[in-house]
Amino acid sequence: MLELWKNLFAIAPFIPHGHCYLWKPGLVSLHIASDSLIALAYYSIPITLLYFVRKRQDLPYPWIFLLFSTFIIACGTTHLMEIWTLWHPTYWLSGCLKAITALVSVVTAIVLVPLIPNVLALPSPAQLEAANRELEQEIRERIKVEATLQEREQFLSNIYSSVTDTLWVVEQLEDGEFQVVSMNRAIETSSGTLAEHWIGKRLDELWDIDTGTTIRAH
Repeated sequence: MLELWKNLFAIAPFIPHGHCYLWKPGLVSLHIASDSLIALAYYSIPITLLYFVRKRQDLPYPWIFLLFSTFIIACGTTHLMEIWTLWHPTYWLSGCLKAITALVSVVTAIVLVPLIPNVLALPSPAQLEAANRELEQEIRERIKVEATLQEREQFLSNIYSSVTDTLWVVEQLEDGEFQVVSMNRAIETSSGTLAEHWIGKRLDELWDIDTGTTIRAH
């Protein structure tokens, strides 16, 4: 391991990259400025991507943004290394950084290819907007229908309550008998008992089949 670190930072027998440029100030400055700006841009893009992912927790495949960020940071580091090797010929270290960048690049490319069909299948903003408009229209129509049903229900309820004849609403039980679920107020006049007292009673408890008379609710 120690030998590996020595080789990574070994300088001899190499010469600085600047010698290839004959140390011409204009040429050296051009490469320094270019690599510096590229590295700065590469480092700023992942920050923006990570901020975007943190703010949009509903994003599909958020891990792909992290993979892109790793790839971009690795590319930016290779450009910083180009500046470093102008004066320090640690070419083994530079080569290893490029190998890491190549590995991340290949992995990103391999992962991205099968992901494209899934991303293309996601609804576009225009499709989502159209779906939202359609949903809003359905909601408005449903509210309108519910309001109409409530008006009709209230109308029938008023008639149901105002009729002088006794009206019963029953439901059939599992044993075949019937149970009172609703009655109008006319029952109170005929029986002298509040209508609520009849709710939940079975008809065989309220009606004497043999005599055909109503049994008083208790």
